[in-house]
Amino acid sequence: LIIGGGKSRIQWKGSGNHFSRILIDGKTAYSAVMTSSAKNIILERGLPESPYLADANAAVDQVNYLTEKKILSVHFRGFTGQRTELKVISPYPVQSAELNGSISLDPLFVLDPEQIYRYTIRTVNLTDKNEVLLYF
Repeated sequence: LIIGGGKSRIQWKGSGNHFSRILIDGKTAYSAVMTSSAKNIILERGLPESPYLADANAAVDQVNYLTEKKILSVHFRGFTGQRTELKVISPYPVQSAELNGSISLDPLFVLDPEQIYRYTIRTVNLTDKNEVLLYF
């Protein structure tokens, strides 16, 4: 697979509807949306161990998860006024969500039969660079 102009080796493990872990070049990643090139990607299927970004209709720059604080941050860009939709999979319920540190968001969610939350966050970009924070 070619990602960011370079070849990436992809390895699949496990089975199930979700990713239990995503490893990019040996490091845990919290996004199934590629944010940069990688040499090796391991996608383990199963019940998720932590929240991760599953899909986005904007250019995603960075996704981080602070395990001790249970905060997922998604940095993305697009045109000011663009409608953006982010999809997040999580084993935990969202306590609160915000856009650019101040605007409260109300994510839509579905709790699937495996007791995994599937969130959809819809927003309108306030600037060309934005950040969504999800507190679990």
